[in-house]
Amino acid sequence: MKTLADYIEQYGFDGWKSGPLAQDPIVMMLRDEIANPGSTSLASLDRSSLEIAVKVLKNNPEDGHTLSSGSLPFISLTINYSNIEPYKFDGNMVPYRAHMDTNLKKHGSITYVRGEKDNPFTQHTDTISNTGVVVKDVAISTNFDALKVCYNGALSSVALGSDLFATNKVVTSKEILQNMLELVLQYGIDTPEHMKSAFGSWAYADGVVDAAIQQEAKLPLYSQLNDPASDAIIKGYLAYFGRPADTAGLQYWVDATNRTGGDATAMINNFGNSAEYRSMYGNSTSMEVVNSLYQHLFNRDAEKGGLEFWSHHLETGALTLADLAFSVVNAAQGSDSKTIVEKVAASRVFTGNLDTQREVDLYSNNQSALNARKWLSLFSENDYRNGKLLNVTVDVINKLQGDVEPILIGQGFDPLYY
Repeated sequence: MKTLADYIEQYGFDGWKSGPLAQDPIVMMLRDEIANPGSTSLASLDRSSLEIAVKVLKNNPEDGHTLSSGSLPFISLTINYSNIEPYKFDGNMVPYRAHMDTNLKKHGSITYVRGEKDNPFTQHTDTISNTGVVVKDVAISTNFDALKVCYNGALSSVALGSDLFATNKVVTSKEILQNMLELVLQYGIDTPEHMKSAFGSWAYADGVVDAAIQQEAKLPLYSQLNDPASDAIIKGYLAYFGRPADTAGLQYWVDATNRTGGDATAMINNFGNSAEYRSMYGNSTSMEVVNSLYQHLFNRDAEKGGLEFWSHHLETGALTLADLAFSVVNAAQGSDSKTIVEKVAASRVFTGNLDTQREVDLYSNNQSALNARKWLSLFSENDYRNGKLLNVTVDVINKLQGDVEPILIGQGFDPLYY
């Protein structure tokens, strides 16, 4: 069986011995293996993938020096130069080639990265030494910290090579695994056994994966969503904050309403004195406040009559800033009233989808509140539009700590007022 060292000897490290139509030794080895199965150390690799690779090379000869094109059935098949002794190149190719050939015959290896190109959890690296020894799974070097950042929405895109892969590490942190788990589930790796298969036996501490899966179980549906007081509380969140209720807030205000006899009005009046509401409107003129309320409640600027009516009540003290938002939402008529009904219904869907602890944690600060406002602001009386927005609810939740606008724009929406 011919090894990498044999092909370096015959063709040179970059194919320099084979003339003007030089091909890397790895390419020649691949072609020989397909022509004569079992004749090279590539025999340990998946044969069907190698056969496809040869066809790709035939159609795309420029890929012959890398074997890492997007058309290949694996991530890459390359010569690993990492163990080669450094060489100070002075422009003279003869000693440089001799140095590279000698070192590759001693220390070179073949690196084979397999798996799905868009699924980092299936990407494994095998090596074949220059003498033909095969070592499976030498690198399943997923950068768990980067995965966590990506999943929490702080990255709008991920470069698999630089963002997700780093040096090997054993993960002992339950927190990291718990935050990763739902992304893992999206890729169908849904059991401890699948985790072990996907990450390699070194990539978890005993018991951690099992514990993480148990602790990331779906949360029970918040019973407050079914409470008679919930509609008024959810409408209050919409009126004052322009967003769906968070689970802890909904639970608190529904319970408080029931303790005081079931009248939500007194509870909702507290919303107008909250830090969140004051930060949104406390420094605005009366007309600016009214127009902003119209924008996030009704998706439009206030008409002249409504603007003058509500701002006059605010300026004369007939309504306080704390009273205004709920008064405006309860006075809605016609299409505005239908829009409020749709936004309350959408808010219920959003809060109901906060059904894991990770999702609850994502919806916990100013950035996530802003992103939720952008999503909810787009609902209207149009059922078709609303259906499209509801279809991306989970996607929006997963990006609450990042930027939801690409998701919304991808559905044909633009949150104009944020």
